Amino acid sequence: MDYQQLKKGVAYHKSKYPPNNDSWSYKNLRAKGDDYWLHLERLHKSTIKTDVIDGFLQKWKTQIRHPDIVAESIAKAVSLLPDYYAGLKGIRLEDVNFQSRVTLKRKDGISEEQITTIIGSIHSFFVQQPEIGSTITSKLIHMALPDLFVMLDRGIIDKYCVPRSYLPVIKKKRKSYVAFLILMQENINHAINCYASPSPLTKEKAISAIQKNHGNLPLTRLIDMANFAVRDCEQAVCMECMRKAKQRWHTELGLNYKWEDDSQE
Repeated sequence: MDYQQLKKGVAYHKSKYPPNNDSWSYKNLRAKGDDYWLHLERLHKSTIKTDVIDGFLQKWKTQIRHPDIVAESIAKAVSLLPDYYAGLKGIRLEDVNFQSRVTLKRKDGISEEQITTIIGSIHSFFVQQPEIGSTITSKLIHMALPDLFVMLDRGIIDKYCVPRSYLPVIKKKRKSYVAFLILMQENINHAINCYASPSPLTKEKAISAIQKNHGNLPLTRLIDMANFAVRDCEQAVCMECMRKAKQRWHTELGLNYKWEDDSQE
């Protein structure tokens, strides 16, 4: 996705969901602070239901049939996350090498873990809980680490033909969130490189300029907004980025896309 496509996609999102100053706006949700989102385990289940489910997820049109069950599930999942979040702190999607290792400090000891493994574990902690899927997961982990994680919904991830993989503890294959992030990384860096060229802008200056042009939102939020235009067939998938991502899915993850019936997921 080059910069002009990103720009048009963001504009489409704003036309479909005009910015507002409601309590559930992206700006106001993020204003709760990193510490709030990194440590949802500190909230009582009743607060998770009112503030996180009612005040965020459902306002953002996330389908939740049984809020009480989802609140219980979120509480269980987030209780496992702080050490994993800490291991990924400061990592940006545009820079990350998913095959690299970081230090993970847990109660049972210190280890060097591959970033793909950590992300897979975080995803698994959520989706192994009743009534939690990738949509809820992606929204909550984006709020915790907005420079790394990208939000999604089923329409978006289906449009991008993301391959399936097994997660820890999960018996059934699911759409690979790491594969989705690899594709989003290709799209983000395509936009950065297009913005910087042909001027002699460095990558960091290009990133700063793009964010300044769009209310200082993180690049992961901008690509999420642009993804709505792709999902709604207002904009085509960037085939240059898709080809690069498919090659990386194979070489880095050992995955290849194969169409499967998603109706039961």
